[in-house]
Amino acid sequence: MSNQLTPGTVVRYPFLWSREDAAGETEGRKDRPTCLVIAVSVSDKTHLLLAPITSKEPHKDAVALKVPELEKQRAGLTAYPDAWIICEELNADVLELSSYYNPSRKPLGIFSAKFTAEVVRKAREAIQEGVRAVKRFD
Repeated sequence: MSNQLTPGTVVRYPFLWSREDAAGETEGRKDRPTCLVIAVSVSDKTHLLLAPITSKEPHKDAVALKVPELEKQRAGLTAYPDAWIICEELNADVLELSSYYNPSRKPLGIFSAKFTAEVVRKAREAIQEGVRAVKRFD
């Protein structure tokens, strides 16, 4: 795996929200900052799990993390007055098959290991509660 595929890396990605997927949409409406939660090599494929980053405050029951100021700087998100990682909305993709993830595009930045561990913990919590990632590959 390249350094770009380190968990906590923030990339631009055409994220597909679950409500859009449920409505039959197949394309993300815009490229948005997205946090790589995990990258796992299975056989000859690299499976990715990505969480969206938004400037809109999530609903009170959302499994989400507000991005602290220092982490916004590390991740290249200083243009956002506030930013949240929505850990209950995930996209699953496969790097080698992806029409969406662009490995040649420079990442915006990377969160610290400590903050990334919190993102992973929250995403795992959401998955254990039944959240399913939107599959972006065939």
